[in-house]
Amino acid sequence: MKKSIVSIAIVVVFMVSCRASDEQFSPATNTEAPTAVPSETNTPTLSPSPTFTLTPTITPTSTVTPTETHLALSNQEMEEFLYAYRLVVVVQLNTDLLYDTLDQTQKGELDGFQQWALLLVMGALYEAADEAFVEFDPPKFYDTWWNDIIQIQNSDREIAAAWANQEIFADDAIKKVTPLHEEIEKIVIEIENALSHKYHIDSVELAKQRQEIIDSTEELFEDAGQ
Repeated sequence: MKKSIVSIAIVVVFMVSCRASDEQFSPATNTEAPTAVPSETNTPTLSPSPTFTLTPTITPTSTVTPTETHLALSNQEMEEFLYAYRLVVVVQLNTDLLYDTLDQTQKGELDGFQQWALLLVMGALYEAADEAFVEFDPPKFYDTWWNDIIQIQNSDREIAAAWANQEIFADDAIKKVTPLHEEIEKIVIEIENALSHKYHIDSVELAKQRQEIIDSTEELFEDAGQ
């Protein structure tokens, strides 16, 4: 089992308190598609982003170089912005975990026990992330992407459940996950760029946030990946 998958799998435990549940994915005897029961989710409804209309400006007679203005955040606002960013990263890492699990299953790199263990981990991660999304109201800055992020989270869970319940095969599941994998990566890049340009939160700080999540809990699910 690749250690990178394990590192991805344990991220949510650092983000939110993951409760044990009797309704998580069940172990399966079929090595291609373990049997599981998907957990239910509450999808929060968010208000759409406001529409801004730009007013044409008069062309100046001389060339003026605009000065980029960064908005200052209080300590509390910064914590909320970074927590929201970490939730987005959680969805990205959950999607990576599902994609990598399906990819390695197709290549014959995972045995039945490893698939079963990773499905149990994914069930716990999805439930914990669902609870975090319901309980957290993100800053308005994130409104442009938040509904799409939640939809990706929901789709990941549905695909994992369908595969675990032997409703679809791994090759069909990975076809469904691939566009989600690409979309969440695109969203993360857009958010990082916007945070940098508008609030001067640079990529070094965001990379540090991501790495701290992974490093601080790397060994918690190590046994699940062996």
